[in-house]
Amino acid sequence: FLHNGNWIWEISGQLNAEGAEGDSIYFVRQNPIDDHRWGGIRFQEGASSNSTIDYCVIDYCYHGIQPYYTYGGGIYTNTADIAITNSRISNCSNYWDGGGIYAEAADVVIENCLIVDNTAASGSNGGGILLNNCDAAQVLNCEIARNSATGT
Repeated sequence: FLHNGNWIWEISGQLNAEGAEGDSIYFVRQNPIDDHRWGGIRFQEGASSNSTIDYCVIDYCYHGIQPYYTYGGGIYTNTADIAITNSRISNCSNYWDGGGIYAEAADVVIENCLIVDNTAASGSNGGGILLNNCDAAQVLNCEIARNSATGT
């Protein structure tokens, strides 16, 4: 899926993006310019807890200062339990918390993933991943590298 602007995938139901080893699903910008960064995948409150992202590449997402307190550059979930496996979330940037992934009150599973080169700016936290009130979340066998956040 090639994006040529700040388009956002807002999921209110269920998303099963299931690629295969050597045949990933790509969610990326169309051209290597800042104007073609896209808005990421957002699982809204009430979305299905059966959503999966497997063998996917989520790259060059961006959220700016507006709308106010929009968390999660690459993937955002609010109370929807999701599984993110065998995937790469990279080069995403968010003005607020969670440059790569932000989860709120969700039992997420992040397994066998590469979370790399993501940024949370403006005194924010969680350059790679920010899990907020996610008591049963699991991050297993992941490489989390070269992410940055300007907060604590």
